[in-house]
Amino acid sequence: MMKRQILLLFLVVYLTTAFRIHEKATPALKGGDNVFMVQIKKLENLRSSSSMANSLFTLAELHVAKKNPVQRLLDGIDKLVKELQTAQDAENKRYSDKRAIHDNTVQEFTMKINAATGEIASNKQKIESILKPRKKFAQDKITDLTKIVEQKREEIATLTTTRNTEREQYERTLKEVNDAILAIDQCLEAVNSLLTGTPSLVQYRKASTEIRKMHRQLSQKHLVELPLIEALLEIATSQNFANKESVEQVLKLLNELRSKTSKALQKLNSDEEQSLKEFNERTATLNKELSDAKAQIIENTQVIGDTDKEIKASDNIILTKTNEENSLKELLNNENENWRKETQIHEDIIKEILQEIEIIKQCREMFANKQFSEYVMSKVQ
Repeated sequence: MMKRQILLLFLVVYLTTAFRIHEKATPALKGGDNVFMVQIKKLENLRSSSSMANSLFTLAELHVAKKNPVQRLLDGIDKLVKELQTAQDAENKRYSDKRAIHDNTVQEFTMKINAATGEIASNKQKIESILKPRKKFAQDKITDLTKIVEQKREEIATLTTTRNTEREQYERTLKEVNDAILAIDQCLEAVNSLLTGTPSLVQYRKASTEIRKMHRQLSQKHLVELPLIEALLEIATSQNFANKESVEQVLKLLNELRSKTSKALQKLNSDEEQSLKEFNERTATLNKELSDAKAQIIENTQVIGDTDKEIKASDNIILTKTNEENSLKELLNNENENWRKETQIHEDIIKEILQEIEIIKQCREMFANKQFSEYVMSKVQ
């Protein structure tokens, strides 16, 4: 556009050097010329405010003064208008092409920003809705399992202490029962000796001594029924083995006592065996439950470790994508700001072109009026 103005000015300067216009006072006009003079006045005002109007007006005056055909001038002006319209079309195309590039750039930035925003939201949601609850669940589970481990250990310790106490009691009772059986057997041996041949006084005394000894031992330990022991002592002391019948009666009671004591021994061993079996079964169950709880603690500890790694990874993604999002937003803002400036430049160019076209059209309309030539010639004559 500046090139066209420079070319136009060059043409004006050139023509001015070749043809000098000697202005004269504006001639008096007839009444019918008033409308034309109003238009001339407007054009003069436009000429003072627009270099394009001034250049065209000067060119037209020179053209008329040289007595060149007005149509040639009008054709040149029409050509200039077409050039301006072509420049307008070129500018619109240039702006449209840049608009397409801008739109694609904005779309690309927007898609990338949305993708980054989506990843940020997705990882935040993953942390809050999945990872943190998973970690909390594992931590609570470990707390519960730790209590279970302590309970199982305490139960095993208590059970073991009870079992040891029972075992000690069993061993004491076992010794007492065996001692009682031995005492009964000694009594049986002493009393049986009274049935063989003619017993001596020493044998009678030994039998009585063994029975009293056995009585003291069994009555203190309460291993068998006390009435049976008392009856045995009563027969042995009151009758003093006076006859064979009394001896046989003592033997019968001793054998009965021996049988009951043997049964007590069997029950004692059976109870001990059952108690040991129950202890082993219960401790095996508790140890398995303890082992399972420990294994679950290890498993949940691993879950916490793995979850912490996932949380850290998601945090890193959030940080990376946040920085990426901010950078993209800055680029998008820069792009929009540059486009705003580009749009302003485009609008200024189009506005200038349209203004020039409008000015040229107004000048052409004036130049096409036959009174214009008369007006110019009246000034140079």
